[in-house]
Amino acid sequence: SRIRESSVNSATLDDIETSAFLVVLDDSSPTSLTDVGNCFMMGDGSNRNFDKTYSLIVCANGEVGTNIEHAPCDATIWARIWEYCLHHECYTEDGELPKSEKELRRLPGVIKLPWELSGFKEEIAAAKQENLAFFATVDNGVKRMQFGKGAMKKLRVSPDGFTQMVIQLAYYRLHQRFTMTYESASTRMFHHGRTETIRPLSMASVEFCKTMDDPDVRRELVASSLRKAIKVQTDRKLDAVAGLGVDRHLIGLYAVSMQGGSTPPELFRDPGWSSLKFD
Repeated sequence: SRIRESSVNSATLDDIETSAFLVVLDDSSPTSLTDVGNCFMMGDGSNRNFDKTYSLIVCANGEVGTNIEHAPCDATIWARIWEYCLHHECYTEDGELPKSEKELRRLPGVIKLPWELSGFKEEIAAAKQENLAFFATVDNGVKRMQFGKGAMKKLRVSPDGFTQMVIQLAYYRLHQRFTMTYESASTRMFHHGRTETIRPLSMASVEFCKTMDDPDVRRELVASSLRKAIKVQTDRKLDAVAGLGVDRHLIGLYAVSMQGGSTPPELFRDPGWSSLKFD
């Protein structure tokens, strides 16, 4: 790119791109959960590198979070790292860090990375405005619910399956129709495994959504249809985790069929495939 024509910029970009992760010191002080979510997801368009796999974001008021670009690895890995940090975090009763008998490892001092931005400032300002305009299209709301996974487990249903049926019902109430839905399953039990697709939408989930809003259906039948829909979703999830899903296999066949400009097989010209692939 043009910015790398400067040896100074090229060296600085190399330092950034070869670093293990980024630490972002943000001047904002978000308070509500929604503001915190927006900050960690987007920021103000000026101090995020969305190409970086892992950015640790520290706000002026002490809020801490992460921004992850998960092309190299899946988000569950970073979630485990975060859980590990929280589990091993410890403070004294006064809120101070406990004194350690071990000698602290001395890190090298901070070095300011130089840039040569002459001829780029207008483009940078335009890029920031473009980012802010895009961020404004994001409708994000974070709420802390009183009904959590503990209550779902007491009902002896899968919290994941229950949540997926909530999403199905919400979409149905908003749009009065159903659409293909993507949920990710981890296939890390396999060498180089990444993800497979779980399809929460099923005939059972459709039946649940319709009976849920039908005042003529007895509530025990609604509960029964919910449990059936959750079981279908759970069975599909277990199949996906075990390598028995179909989406990744089909997308691989589709990619091969498109090589060389040949006409794809009839399967991949079917409207059902387009719905499965794009919805």
